Amino acid sequence: MVKNGWMIVEMSRLLDTNDGQDHAIKNDVDLWSPPTRIIAAWGDHDTMSYHGQKKARGSVRLFAHYSNELTEMQVLLETLEEGSDGYFDFIEDEFAIPTEETYYHDSCRTFEELNIELPEGQSMITMIGAVPILDEETAEFVHHFTVHLRKDCSDESSLSRTMVYAWAPGDEGWALPNDIGFPVFDNVNNQAVHIQIHYDNPSLIAGAKDSSGLRFYYTHDERTHRAGILEVGDPWLLLNGESIDEGLTQYSFTCPGTCSSS
Repeated sequence: MVKNGWMIVEMSRLLDTNDGQDHAIKNDVDLWSPPTRIIAAWGDHDTMSYHGQKKARGSVRLFAHYSNELTEMQVLLETLEEGSDGYFDFIEDEFAIPTEETYYHDSCRTFEELNIELPEGQSMITMIGAVPILDEETAEFVHHFTVHLRKDCSDESSLSRTMVYAWAPGDEGWALPNDIGFPVFDNVNNQAVHIQIHYDNPSLIAGAKDSSGLRFYYTHDERTHRAGILEVGDPWLLLNGESIDEGLTQYSFTCPGTCSSS
């Protein structure tokens, strides 16, 4: 249906189709879980082909129980502001987006560079949530963020870092349950925050400068349970020059106990 210049498409499906090609739609009412992501693509012809820039993305909290008068972001900010002792921003300062189709930009800041004020005698905080801060002028170029804690900004090892967040368009942010948090700056291995931003510039637009980033909310006190993220997939797995066969192919790797015994 086309109405007032908008094309409206309505569709329905089971929450769980029991089809391996479909994602089951899960209960997304809690703010620590992401809302349901929605993507769309379209074309001008009857035949299937690559959509190019004819695409859209967003998210909807399908099981939300709060009033429709409040947006997802308003509810999230209200929850975080009530439960936190403060926040710090990690934002780019007009980073010049390269005229490349895809580019990964790394940025790192230490505890001292973030200018976090702590009570006397305290040296750690507990991260309880985060929200994206997107530059409206360049939001279309921001593909995703990943956030890790590191020993310092000179540490580039992927084995010593700790992931605390990953963001993509459609994600309004997150707030952990009130008894869970990520301890930050509590030991020598997480004294810096590292953010990698993936920029997507398929049209090779020149001159774009981005000031996007994240706002992290924290408490001064540690919570009952420490949060953690399980990263599935080993970046050091290699096929060592072996070609990948056509069609569906499976490779199995093992890690004997001797690999981690030391």
